[in-house]
Amino acid sequence: MEESYMNERSIAKIIWEYQSKVTRQILIASRRDFGIRRIELSIGEYDPFNNAPAERFGEDVNKFGGELAAAKASGRITPKQSYDLLGASVIMSGPSEADGKPIHVVAEVSIAICASDIRRAAYLGSTLSAVTEERTIAAAICDSAAPSVRRLA
Repeated sequence: MEESYMNERSIAKIIWEYQSKVTRQILIASRRDFGIRRIELSIGEYDPFNNAPAERFGEDVNKFGGELAAAKASGRITPKQSYDLLGASVIMSGPSEADGKPIHVVAEVSIAICASDIRRAAYLGSTLSAVTEERTIAAAICDSAAPSVRRLA
């Protein structure tokens, strides 16, 4: 019984360390690769603000939920697309470093990205673009990817 508990704690620690590493990579990528000056909205499993106060998270979710509701009401997206977008690993928005205009990123995160992850990121990117009607980037963040998957990306 005690050994099983120790194994669970070890696994939980490994997962927490991986999530922390991914969160740091997302923060770095948001500026270096995506050109976001500062993240103003962030939600998802790998939310870079996961240590932020609960009211910050709730505010971002409510803001994004309002945008989703408006996009569904206007027919820009379907209820299924809205549901799929909420399942993204991370969604973030902020002003562009280059011109100050809003830029939105939706990213799928995995240890090893496969072709279906790339296709899902592209699908979520087009869905997010329909929601915001502004510049959107679809991304796949991973530790490794096969050459064929890199070509697809």
